[in-house]
Amino acid sequence: MIAMILCGMLALAIIMYVPGPVGIVAGIAVVTLTIAGLLAWAPRIRVDTDGFRVNRNLLEPAWLGQATALDEAQGKDLLGPGGDVRAFLATCPWASRAVKVMVADPADVHPYWVVSTRHPQQLASALTRIAAAGPDQPSAG
Repeated sequence: MIAMILCGMLALAIIMYVPGPVGIVAGIAVVTLTIAGLLAWAPRIRVDTDGFRVNRNLLEPAWLGQATALDEAQGKDLLGPGGDVRAFLATCPWASRAVKVMVADPADVHPYWVVSTRHPQQLASALTRIAAAGPDQPSAG
């Protein structure tokens, strides 16, 4: 939200500084590029029978541990002094809520994943469902 406000202010400043249609085009270009950048850098989250996918990272159902929805205070603590430096983080600075997913694979270097989301309760519920219905044998990889 803050990024969008700053983007709008910058676009308005460009429109006011650069006269005529060039300023309007430049202002629209700034807004468009900012929105595209925000969408491109936002984490892509998917939960299906293959497991929990965040961007290109996959946690298979056999390795899914407990999923906990975090409120803003819990998320800040986990991303700060209360967190583990080995944790896998997929967070956005503008997102205030997250989900913590324990990794049940003893060979994995990440003890848990922290993923920011606007819907932590729904994501935690979906992860609990696929962990319970996971495959018998995890694939090697």
